[in-house]
Amino acid sequence: MNEFKENKIENINNEGNNEENPFQRIDDLGMEKVEDLAQEENAFWDKMKEGGVNGELRNKLGDIYSDRVLEKMETENDKIKAEKEKIEAEKSVFIDKLTGLKNQPAFEDEAPRIYSLEERKKSNCSLIMIDIDDFKIINDHHGHDAGDDILKQLAQVLNKSIRQSDFSYRLHGEEFVVLATAGAGAKEAKEIAEKIRENIENKKFKITDNNGQEQEISLTVSVGIAGTDSDYLDKGKTGNSAEEIKAMLKAADAALYQSKNNGKNQSTIFEKAE
Repeated sequence: MNEFKENKIENINNEGNNEENPFQRIDDLGMEKVEDLAQEENAFWDKMKEGGVNGELRNKLGDIYSDRVLEKMETENDKIKAEKEKIEAEKSVFIDKLTGLKNQPAFEDEAPRIYSLEERKKSNCSLIMIDIDDFKIINDHHGHDAGDDILKQLAQVLNKSIRQSDFSYRLHGEEFVVLATAGAGAKEAKEIAEKIRENIENKKFKITDNNGQEQEISLTVSVGIAGTDSDYLDKGKTGNSAEEIKAMLKAADAALYQSKNNGKNQSTIFEKAE
């Protein structure tokens, strides 16, 4: 390798020293792409030797070719970087910035597809709706910053309480939903719901109140559950997964308010009124 190419490669590595991985630009191309470029360059040098080109001219031609190889690598890196930024931007649309959970648009996008997949597998799934009891009173008494602290900590408890096959979302305000899959009908979902409820009830939430005082408070949640084995569809299966998820969410919401009306801090499975 001539001195020019050595300097060029050293420059690439030096440019990457401020990145987490100094070889990230080359790594991003993938070994297959890098190997293709290397083979192409080796073939070039072989042709130079076979053609009997003198050393000085060969080095000049090599410098020109090396520039082209490096330009190709940089172009590929730019494309990959732009694609990564696009993917990250698309992901951020579906993330709740406060809690880090997926948000309502993510639920509306994912839930019908997951529901449809479970239907094809003839496997039950359920929705578990969670609402913090007396959250307005907590906000009014301790301040909205304290309320935000509670929401962030509750999201962590929620994720630690569910299974790997379940999906958690913050819908809005103090309302959360879990989509329980892998055969979780209403009965199985209630077991998950009770674990969530108990873990939240036993948690000491750390907050800083309006006066800047740090303290710990306790809180409870009310929970509503509706599963694919619950009688929540007025007209039976429609084949429209988005509409059926909306109907299940409405049923879970009705069960949640039944929990509220029955004294809060409990979970209730949806049952159609006689």
